[in-house]
Amino acid sequence: MRYCHRCGWEWTRDEPPGFRDLCPQCQAYLHCCLNCGLWSADRGLCTSRTAEPTADPAEHNFCEEFRFAFRASRPQQTDALTKSSEARRRWEGLFKK
Repeated sequence: MRYCHRCGWEWTRDEPPGFRDLCPQCQAYLHCCLNCGLWSADRGLCTSRTAEPTADPAEHNFCEEFRFAFRASRPQQTDALTKSSEARRRWEGLFKK
């Protein structure tokens, strides 16, 4: 399956995401190094010999070698996302009566 690197939302379309497509659940860029099958998490870099390096692997890029990575299991939410969601819930709770 193909999942958002940040929250684990499942990409079900046949075509790859566009250059600026965002995850509808967490608003992370989907066309980024961290979602690419060429990205090596162990080494923290792209394994392609021809792709240009990016400053931030979580940001969108215009790499034409992008292939949405297939993962055996859904990634877990990051602590930052969990904290952000909790902060937003508390903030919105302040204005409900």
